[in-house]
Order: sequence, then C-alpha cells, then structure tokens
Amino acid sequence: MVELRAKKLSGGKFHLFVDVYENGQRRKKYLKIYVSEDYTRPIRDAKGNMLYDKKGRPEQHKILTKDKANWDTAEKVKTEIESQLNKNKYGFDSTDYSATNFTKYFEELVVAYQKKDFRKGEACLKLFKSFNNGRDVLCREIDEDYVIDFRDHLVSNTNGDTP
Repeated sequence: MVELRAKKLSGGKFHLFVDVYENGQRRKKYLKIYVSEDYTRPIRDAKGNMLYDKKGRPEQHKILTKDKANWDTAEKVKTEIESQLNKNKYGFDSTDYSATNFTKYFEELVVAYQKKDFRKGEACLKLFKSFNNGRDVLCREIDEDYVIDFRDHLVSNTNGDTP
C-alpha cells in the first residue's frame, strides 16, 4: 500500500512524503515538496465527523492554485513508487542495478535518515569515502572481497564497536 501524506512543519507549511507499507514493513520517503495545507485529510464538520460527497466518498480539500504544481509532482512520485512495487510484486522488474552509483545512493540514504542516531550513518559514509579515496563506487564493484577489504579498513582505522 502506498499513500501520500503530509507532515506539519513549525512554520505552518506541510512536508509531503510517501508512506509505503510492503511485506509488513513501513518506510517513508520524504519528497522535499511543500504545500500550504494538508490535502491528504478528509474534511470534517465542527463535531469531528467526516463529511461525504454524493457518491459516499469522504470529501477532500480543494487544492489551491499555488499548491497545484507541487501536489501534482508528489502524486506522480507516489504513482511511480506504486508502479515499481507492483512490477516487483508480479515479477516484471528487469531493472539492472549494477551500474547504479552506490556512493550517491549511500549519500541519499544518509541524508534521508531521520532517526536520532543519524551521526552513525554520517560517520560510516565518511569512512566509506575515505576507503575509496573520494571516488564513486558502482554497485557491480561491491562483492565479497570488497566488503572484506572495507572491514579491514575499518578495523585498522577505528576502534571499539565501530568496525
């Protein structure tokens, strides 16, 4: 299941993200797209009851003109994620990830990580880059020997539980 959601920020804007439930796991993909209202929640009356349209569907807020472009972009991202999940689920995935830049992927993963121990990811990325002398690494380059060499690099350059 893939849902587009909004998180209220302290400045009053809403940060859009895609909420993905797959195989009992939940993950969020923050889109760095902002709108002025939360269009994901249905309209409620003064007592808190949901309002329904003539077809029995919950009434949704009308998207303001100033938010239309951002909302449409977020909807497209949601649809693309949903499509990719369905392709994977039904065996239609033919994507070859071997040419993917792992270093860039790792950087994006560290930036998107929202938990309080984010510094561990940043430190690991820094050690990964030092191991590669700042050069980008493709996924196809990472094999068992590469991982062993990286572990040895960590053991020789750090101490304690870090390696």
